[in-house]
Amino acid sequence: MLISPPIPAIPVIAPVPAPVSAPVKSNPSRQPGERQQDKNQEKDEATSASKSNAETKATETEDRAKIEELKQRDQEVRAHEAAHLGAAGSYAKGAAQYTYERGPDGRQYAVAGEVSIDTSRPTDAQEALQKAAVLMRAALAPAQPSEQDRRVAAEASQMSIDARNQLNQE
Repeated sequence: MLISPPIPAIPVIAPVPAPVSAPVKSNPSRQPGERQQDKNQEKDEATSASKSNAETKATETEDRAKIEELKQRDQEVRAHEAAHLGAAGSYAKGAAQYTYERGPDGRQYAVAGEVSIDTSRPTDAQEALQKAAVLMRAALAPAQPSEQDRRVAAEASQMSIDARNQLNQE
């Protein structure tokens, strides 16, 4: 039996091929103007995103303005009805009633209101005269009386005139 000495391993180093720059092949299904269309589409998408951001900012600005408007209106309405309520005294029929609007922030804001007041005429002329004065003050108590407020004041004025006429006849 013949034993041969081991053969030393020789590493084989294969040369690495140099990179080949090949021309970019076009997609055979692509038409000549499609590359420009792709660029235009990318521009359109970027413009659309920009418009979307601008629209979002505009909406946020509009929402903030609407909220401020609703807050202001809420304060005016509540002050208006509080003036009626305070001046009506015992002739007020309960608390103020409000109509609400929901703002963009989800909160309710008073946009209108009313205070029910007993406007019935007492049979006694002196009482009617006193009540008419209170009703007139209550109707005209807010800084900016509404048309309805002016009507109630006119009715109170008529009650006062009728009561004076009754007192003069007695």
